[in-house]
Amino acid sequence: MEVTAEDVERFVDQWMGNAAYAEMLTSPRFDRLAFALAADGTGRKVAVAVLLGGG
Repeated sequence: MEVTAEDVERFVDQWMGNAAYAEMLTSPRFDRLAFALAADGTGRKVAVAVLLGGG
């Protein structure tokens, strides 16, 4: 099973639906974001986002 654009949308929607995550993702403290999404071949998909501030 591969990662699709719909998978990315689903994870972003879940994060934006959580007030604490949405606040971090839209905070002006952060000006860069790294995002990775992986599928393990059994249907499980895991995503991670790393936020970086412009120091």
